[in-house]
Amino acid sequence: SDFLVKKSEQDKLGESMSLPMLNVSIPAFCKGLDGSLTKQMKSVSKRINQGENNYVIYSNETNTIKWSLSVKNTVPKVNNGVFEQFDQIGIIDLMRVVNQETQFFNEFIHFQTKQQRTSPNLNDILACILGNGTNFGLYKIANISDRTFNDLRTAQANYLRVDTLRAANDVISNKTASLPIFEYYEINENGHHGSIDGQKFECRFSSLMARYSPKYFNQDKGVSAMTLVLNHVPANTKIISADEHESHHIFDLLYNNTSEVKPEILSTDTHGANKYNFAILHFFGYQFAPRYKTFKDQFERMFQVESSEDEEKLITLKTPIDWPLIIQEWDNICQLMISLGQHKTSQSVLIKKLCRYKSTTATLKAMAEYDRVIKAQYILDYTDNETLRHHVQRALNRGEAFHQLRRVIAETNGKKFRGSHHAELTLWNECARLIANCVIHYNAQILSELKEFNESKGEQNNLDALKRISPVAWYHINFSGFYSFADSEDIHDFEELARAIHLTI
Repeated sequence: SDFLVKKSEQDKLGESMSLPMLNVSIPAFCKGLDGSLTKQMKSVSKRINQGENNYVIYSNETNTIKWSLSVKNTVPKVNNGVFEQFDQIGIIDLMRVVNQETQFFNEFIHFQTKQQRTSPNLNDILACILGNGTNFGLYKIANISDRTFNDLRTAQANYLRVDTLRAANDVISNKTASLPIFEYYEINENGHHGSIDGQKFECRFSSLMARYSPKYFNQDKGVSAMTLVLNHVPANTKIISADEHESHHIFDLLYNNTSEVKPEILSTDTHGANKYNFAILHFFGYQFAPRYKTFKDQFERMFQVESSEDEEKLITLKTPIDWPLIIQEWDNICQLMISLGQHKTSQSVLIKKLCRYKSTTATLKAMAEYDRVIKAQYILDYTDNETLRHHVQRALNRGEAFHQLRRVIAETNGKKFRGSHHAELTLWNECARLIANCVIHYNAQILSELKEFNESKGEQNNLDALKRISPVAWYHINFSGFYSFADSEDIHDFEELARAIHLTI
């Protein structure tokens, strides 16, 4: 109860959140869900019986469902050949160009109020971001650049904080989302479709966050960097221990996203699913759409196939939903959700606390039943809707494409995080996301100029080719070498650069 809002304050706090689920009539809501789920099971069964669903085929001989191969979309090609035509650019010049376009540098303010009027040195800030994000560290980046270590240490202490880095990332993400090319990256016309996935990184120093994971690090320790990606834009990120379950942090990443790049539909792999995420995300208005490694097992745990009166096979739930229990415990479920929404607790803490209770706890069982209803609807949708399966796969592919770019940035100076505690690991991870955001925005800016140029000339074939080009690319970017942060007066002309590019059909 220490991690939840008080019962006496629940109604007042609920009104301030404006969540539709807090104002529903729960008996009518449950009745509506029950009716729609029954109708959906009949509809899916009918399409399978009539042979209209190629994903599942009912076998009369074995009285079981046979599953076809899982949907396998073509993985989008990063470093598309068109980027070989781009002029080579150093990472520092690229970040400087992106700052001219977005003004993200204005977000770095002094940590002391009385020093707010002093302006930081752009070159020192860029050097600190690059040193942290590429795992060089301030001392080494000072040795291979024209910056001094003392200046860099002072700039980082005064201006580089998690808050300022996240604000700078939000500025770039919002600007990227406003570019003309961004509409080409929409997956689902019914809502913005994003994904969350974790990427493992080995740590150079031992810390409380660094844990053993033999599958990824052999005998060493590491962490996992979880990233929310929407239309190629890394909207939010979070560092967790390598042995923590990713599903315990999905809602926190989604709900605490401060940028304007907000998904309504979220996909994860199997590690992002648990017994409560469908319920939590549905309550807050999100659609959860995970991709299960063994979808057949998920279906068979939830449903069974029975013979109906007209001799057709009908899909039914193995265990009926306990609707009275959901109605009885709805007030307690709302208390849990309001606590999450008011940041009284985090999803990771709440799930761990709930799992420590006995499974017979009424509120816990009601949450699981609520989750089972929403999950059943999704499994039926996934079974019957080929378009949904492709959308889920495409969203996850974009997360994997970002991981490739993130890996290239990390490997500039080895593959290991150099942070020695959680705050430092988080800071370095945000710096790496800022570098990746700059690369993606730079590429998207050029592709946007290409889009407008071809639209003005009516080149529809080129526009169709442009839709297949991902902004996640780095062939034309130099991440290594001697870094010079000297001011440059060169003006980057994206329009002139775009006109020199030839799109291949």
